[in-house]
Amino acid sequence: LIQGVRNENNELLFQLDILSWVENPDNISDPSDAAVLVGELIGNLIANGMPEERLNYFLNTVLLENNPLYYWTTEWNNYENTGMDFVVRTQLNKLMIALIQSPEIQLM
Repeated sequence: LIQGVRNENNELLFQLDILSWVENPDNISDPSDAAVLVGELIGNLIANGMPEERLNYFLNTVLLENNPLYYWTTEWNNYENTGMDFVVRTQLNKLMIALIQSPEIQLM
């Protein structure tokens, strides 16, 4: 999903562009707010929600890497101002991989 699916000729058939998906206001209402981003992303992936402890794990440990909440807002604003997406794309990919590998998703 994140790395992409390729055919035998190494042509890219499908790849999730998580950054484009997150930027769509139909999916995430405020991607600059880390708590909103993680909460709405989990809400889109897991119908029954997730315990607060697990949500906080994905927010603080995975997305923020134990940085304060304003870290994400600063990085998001830097991305919007410069177009340089390395930091936000890397963190979003990391978050999506962690969510997809989580027991909550695997048990659905």
